[in-house]
Amino acid sequence: MNMKMRLSILISTLLISATLAAQTYKERFDAAFYSDSSVHLALPILRAWESASPNDPEMLVSAFNFYFHASQEEVSQFSLTPPSDGREAYAITDSAGNSAGYMYSKIVFDEALITKGLGYINRGIELFPKRLDMHFGKAYVLYEAGMYQEHVAYLEKILELDSDYNGEWLWSDGQLLEGDQEQFFTESFQDYLGTLATTDAVEPSVAEGIILKAKESYPENTSFANDLGVLWFLEGDLEKAEKALLEAYDIDETDEVTLGNLGYLYLQMSQLSESKSYYEKLLTSDDSTTIEYAKAQIQFIGEQE
Repeated sequence: MNMKMRLSILISTLLISATLAAQTYKERFDAAFYSDSSVHLALPILRAWESASPNDPEMLVSAFNFYFHASQEEVSQFSLTPPSDGREAYAITDSAGNSAGYMYSKIVFDEALITKGLGYINRGIELFPKRLDMHFGKAYVLYEAGMYQEHVAYLEKILELDSDYNGEWLWSDGQLLEGDQEQFFTESFQDYLGTLATTDAVEPSVAEGIILKAKESYPENTSFANDLGVLWFLEGDLEKAEKALLEAYDIDETDEVTLGNLGYLYLQMSQLSESKSYYEKLLTSDDSTTIEYAKAQIQFIGEQE
């Protein structure tokens, strides 16, 4: 090997080393973790990162995400009835053309890996208790892993902390939340409550309990009252649904979600005049899709009268 080639290799090696040194552990981990072709490289980077900075909040979040991802395995499931959550399923028929069952994919979780991931995020929350992204991340994983009681209990914990911190939360990289913090918190929190209100994951009384606590914390928020209305509508208790939705309407008579929900509720109750009156209020919306929906509903009501 001549001197020029040796010098070229040495310079290339130095450049690669300098590039790696300039990259943060987070950048290197993210580059591996979010790439299908190099995700296998994420774990050794994570281990080196943890060894160098065991209390780095971004390392703890990354480890949590890594083990949650690693805990999941897609398997095929067969049942005689279609999946209750509405997921896509392949219908199987026998030789006579009769339904024989349904085949669909399902995600199962490795409990040990979930527990390991939760250990990292719990440590992160202990060290950085105002990091809302950590709290919401933990709540999300508890639900996805089917730990529904723990999920609801943790949502209650988040509400308590929100009161303790007076809504002053931090987000990723320890930065203050930008913009309207209350709006961000309530909209994000409502995503979880909306899911509980529309699935069979928990008993209706349990879903009602956490929604009522959110309403108590934010009495002027229409979303939580709407969640309660949707919950009871799906349970077939139209009287309770009406009461909750009218509470939302009293808070804000212009809220379009409330108007649409009331219009639909009264339509199902065959109170066509009441239903029409709420859909008519949507005709002043700034959203063209909402207006077209309201017009279609009003036309349908007219055909029933």
